Amino acid sequence: MKRFILASLFLLGLCWQADAATCFWVGGSANWDNTNTGGGGTGGIKWASATGGSTTCAGGGTGGSPSTSDTATFDGSSGGGTATITANISLLSLITAAYTGTIDNSVNNNTVTISSGASTQAWSSGSGSQTIKMGTNTWSITCARTTSTCLNLNNASLTLTAGTSTLALHATATSGTSNWDMGGKTLSTVTIDSAGTAPVLQSSNTMATLTCSGPGNWVLTSGTTQTVSTTFTLTGSSGNMCSFLSTTNGTAATISVPSGASGTWVAFRDITFSSNAPAFTNCITLGHLSLNGGSCAAPNVVAGGGGPPAFGD
Repeated sequence: MKRFILASLFLLGLCWQADAATCFWVGGSANWDNTNTGGGGTGGIKWASATGGSTTCAGGGTGGSPSTSDTATFDGSSGGGTATITANISLLSLITAAYTGTIDNSVNNNTVTISSGASTQAWSSGSGSQTIKMGTNTWSITCARTTSTCLNLNNASLTLTAGTSTLALHATATSGTSNWDMGGKTLSTVTIDSAGTAPVLQSSNTMATLTCSGPGNWVLTSGTTQTVSTTFTLTGSSGNMCSFLSTTNGTAATISVPSGASGTWVAFRDITFSSNAPAFTNCITLGHLSLNGGSCAAPNVVAGGGGPPAFGD
């Protein structure tokens, strides 16, 4: 009986993997609502199994729409209309490729949750002249990728309207290195954490709020500047620190912070704070830290196993 149950579970797992689909938007201007009717595609579908196709996608959502284990793709054959998000969206991956339309979450302000695996890019904006309106809710991006890119918004033709949304970045890989590129865009609230290895936050970006909840060991591309206008808070613990390190020893990355910027159980290497004298407690400097008159008060005890990774002097 046990063997039968185990075999059945194994087969169910295979079926679940087989069900993972890449769905292409053919709906034109329509509601993105986890269904596959009411669109501009053949027979009124919104999601097809191939670019510009007429065959219904085999996604896990209603009618074959993309769901948790699927990729939603907007490309050059998706038209220039508006996909208005009218339900909470959960995906494996979002690819907007050569899309020239608009994805609008500012009408109903739903949550968008993208959780990708070790070999899957979570969100890529491609190169199309597109608009994404994030609205007021949370876009949660979780990526376990151990190499290459998790998030890529580095598209000069992308108009990203952040509204008052939260972009929550969860790097969950415990080996390797992944890239998270916000593309130099202006965001509202950005929250970050990481499970093990140090993901790389690329480009010079602007945020109203940047917060870290430990563990959060992140690497900033040397020579870039993260500009935070309203709130900058790092909250780690002795076993789960928040840290920022530059990609290149001896070449700083810069963080511009607002008045009142603070943090506890933090670590820095090759980081320059260019403004407003931040105050950090339980703070470890790994070298080449410039605080612009701020303070880095060392802990009374050595940090636990969740401390910053060793990147050398």
